[in-house]
Amino acid sequence: MKKAFYFLLIPFAVINLNLFCPVFYQHLEGYADIPSGPITLQELHDFNPNNVRDLKGNGMPFVSFSSMEFLVKKQFDSTFSHIGYLNGRDEQGIVQLLDSMSKELTIGDSVLIDLNFYKPNRRTPSEFLYYFGNYYESKQIYVVKTETIASLMRKGNSFISTYPNPASQEFTLQCEVPEQIEASYFILDQMGRKVQENHISDIRQATKIKLEGYTPGAYLLYLVIDGEFFTKKIIKT
Repeated sequence: MKKAFYFLLIPFAVINLNLFCPVFYQHLEGYADIPSGPITLQELHDFNPNNVRDLKGNGMPFVSFSSMEFLVKKQFDSTFSHIGYLNGRDEQGIVQLLDSMSKELTIGDSVLIDLNFYKPNRRTPSEFLYYFGNYYESKQIYVVKTETIASLMRKGNSFISTYPNPASQEFTLQCEVPEQIEASYFILDQMGRKVQENHISDIRQATKIKLEGYTPGAYLLYLVIDGEFFTKKIIKT
């Protein structure tokens, strides 16, 4: 009789162990509404946790949005401060928080958004171990930028044209951007020494840059726009 009683208790104990066990989150690699990096205030305002998808634009039909933690680091602060933790069902609270933050934050501030998801599963003894592998998180860190800078940062250096490259005496620098943008540039040689620097009033216009007298080899061109650095390799023949 005692053996039968203990045998009946085992499934009950296993089922209720989840009350005492910690929940472990698996990181969703490559999934985000907006990948980590720059974010505009408008994008922050319109941020939608349910829009999380992979880099190919595919969504995540196998999980459901559970909660969101929001942290902020002002431009000259050293650490993030907790702002709020919201349940996924509190849609109005999430909208209000994002609206408030998009008005309070300024260019240069950082935002950490930690989204938690779960995969619904029946809590049965046979699925006990699998149950604890059904929680996921997508943690992204953003820096608030203007719309123009955010767009350029996402392009990398693809908007910068340098021709001819390789070049012997001079090359032309020209950028494909939708509006007039001021910038400065400097060139470093193979030893990391600055050999040239100048200012450009409109990077859409072709700018001739001289290389006369420089030793043949590889040089790095740094284009500085609103404090952001974009790099291009130049080969001197």
